[in-house]
Amino acid sequence: VAGDPDNFDVQGADVTRGAFLPPLLLHCADPIRATKVHSVEAFGPVSTVMGYGDLDEAVALTNRGGGSLV
Repeated sequence: VAGDPDNFDVQGADVTRGAFLPPLLLHCADPIRATKVHSVEAFGPVSTVMGYGDLDEAVALTNRGGGSLV
């Protein structure tokens, strides 16, 4: 949705040992079937917009993150 994941520098960390991203706003069109959006904890101001059908689905999607920042 917004941001440029190919145009940034990682400073003070090993770029091969993390999921570093610049400021990004992403969209997940199918959060029920998606996997990485729920499991990869990206470092940086990164947010993903994903829809849900009802409160139960929202809770289920939240729980897929396992308590991490994803």
